[in-house]
Amino acid sequence: MTSHPPLTVRTATGLTRVVCLSGALGPDTCPGLERELRQYLDEVGRHEQQLVLDLADVQSLSIAACQTLRHATDHLAHSPVLVVGAGPAVRAVLEHRKLPGVRLHDTLADALAALPDAVSDTTAQRAARHSHETDGLRDEVFGLRARARTRTLIGVAQGILLARYGLPGPDASFTLLREASQPHNVPLGVLASAVVSAPPPQSDARWFTGRSTHMSPPATGFLQRYGIDAHDRRQVLATALHEAANILSDAKAAELHLTDPAQNDALVLEQQLALDSAYRDQATLVTGPLTCAPARSENASA
Repeated sequence: MTSHPPLTVRTATGLTRVVCLSGALGPDTCPGLERELRQYLDEVGRHEQQLVLDLADVQSLSIAACQTLRHATDHLAHSPVLVVGAGPAVRAVLEHRKLPGVRLHDTLADALAALPDAVSDTTAQRAARHSHETDGLRDEVFGLRARARTRTLIGVAQGILLARYGLPGPDASFTLLREASQPHNVPLGVLASAVVSAPPPQSDARWFTGRSTHMSPPATGFLQRYGIDAHDRRQVLATALHEAANILSDAKAAELHLTDPAQNDALVLEQQLALDSAYRDQATLVTGPLTCAPARSENASA
């Protein structure tokens, strides 16, 4: 049975295609990795695009996987694949192997700046085009990373629902999650966390033990002032953040995190005001000693 690498592909601009890899790329991922890389290299060649590999979410890169990358890209020494976001350990492997068809860059901006100009234009025009492409490409990649962070959690919740309710397949369990999330505007990742962290059934007769009844949401004054439905989770959190920002009138940006018991009480960014995309990418899931981490250490919300 052939293993498939954790690989996501999206055309981010007309000139580039980004391939986001995640997890540990070991020997078992090599067959699928080489097959899919060659497929996308053929496609970008036909469309005169540039392939960019984003390795920000790759925890480890085996020598076998590095050799697979060499086999797929050796012929591209004249126009190498651009690699961005590699962590120190992954970057060390790539630099040691000296792949002629791969060129390492620290950031997407550096990678795009290395692309040849498609047409002759002025320096100002090139700078404006690269800036626009960099912003668009960065936002696309950040979006892919955000979806990748919740994909595993949603998959676990699908498996729980599939097993408990005898559903016909993963599509049915995903549909159940999606339909359950919509009435109260609850993100899929939040609902999946609730499914994963709920106590297991004590018997075949009961599933979510003790969760058959729910307390009414609190009648807070600021929700009444804004005319917000207290059952709508997203609106409640957004309004709470706006209210806090109004109280701190000199605040130029704000963020609201909640702890997630299904992810070892990590801090999850639920709402934000005026945060740039790079900061949001770093603060979406806080598991380490960042600025907002003290709340996590107390198992509290921030």
